[in-house]
Amino acid sequence: MSVCTRKDGTVFVNWSVKGKKKRKYFGKDAGAEARARAYNDIVTSRAPMHSSRPIFKDLVNEYLKAKSSAMPAASAENIWYKMCGVILPILDGIEVMRMDHGTFDRYVTKRAATVKMTTIHRELSDVRAILNWSVKRKLISNSPMAGFEMPRRDDETILPLTHGEIEAIIAHSADHLRRSMLLAYFCGLRPGAVELLSIKYSQINWSAMSITIISAKKGGLQRREVPIHSSLPIREWYEEDGSHDDGYVITWKGKPIKSLKTAFNSAKRRAGVGGRKIPIYSLRHAFVTALLHQGVDLRTVADISGHDVGTMLKHYAHSMDAGRKDAINKLPSFDTTKRTKRSI
Repeated sequence: MSVCTRKDGTVFVNWSVKGKKKRKYFGKDAGAEARARAYNDIVTSRAPMHSSRPIFKDLVNEYLKAKSSAMPAASAENIWYKMCGVILPILDGIEVMRMDHGTFDRYVTKRAATVKMTTIHRELSDVRAILNWSVKRKLISNSPMAGFEMPRRDDETILPLTHGEIEAIIAHSADHLRRSMLLAYFCGLRPGAVELLSIKYSQINWSAMSITIISAKKGGLQRREVPIHSSLPIREWYEEDGSHDDGYVITWKGKPIKSLKTAFNSAKRRAGVGGRKIPIYSLRHAFVTALLHQGVDLRTVADISGHDVGTMLKHYAHSMDAGRKDAINKLPSFDTTKRTKRSI
């Protein structure tokens, strides 16, 4: 691999895989070369770490060499990007044994000038994961982040899609997105590679009309059975796809896909749905919110959606207002019009 610069100033990393040339561009701003060199150092580092006083980049190299083969390519790419573009330019060159809580306080202060606390929280979560992994591998004796109070997240509240918005987007969707949206909504699936996009027809129990979902590792049930809603035309899809049990339900040009982000954003734009942050994940919010508004008990909703009950209480307390009002209204009333004179 090598770091190169085009005539227009764009910095890129150039390398070959089995004789095929590849490039990754890093822009032409002031920090482009630093990001490119950090990326180059990480993905080309193969030498074992001998130093007893490692800097943070040494631990990043070891972590990625150990983890990159097991994690999805998109996840590895995401970590590389954050490390090269953001984290290492701030933490690189610091001996890990000299890091303390002040190091991370300064990191928060520097990043808070340009990004939200939620973004900083995610970045420091990656740093913490690498440090904890390094302790387990005995590369360092203890994590300098132990006991560090992470910055409070300032996540933007994502309102669920309305029924009308869902219908409008579906009407402007390609077939694979239409299927994805219906499955995500009627089954409460996480619309990513682990749950929604990995479903095969072999996971369907046709006699019970239910789908076995292998849950993403988010703290809820590892495996759950979700009944198939009568409006979900999954048998029609099965027949359209040739009735192959081992086939994926969601495909594009006959092949499984890894992401719906581009297709969803395009359909949303064509449907004229916008005005607020609406990721495809809001379909899952719509599913949970709709059930809670109908008075379905918390445990049942958690079991169907694969949520932890504590997480449900944290994120959907506002959606349980209807259920609470219904519960209160079921209390027997008293005749408060009858009054007796107090004895003197």
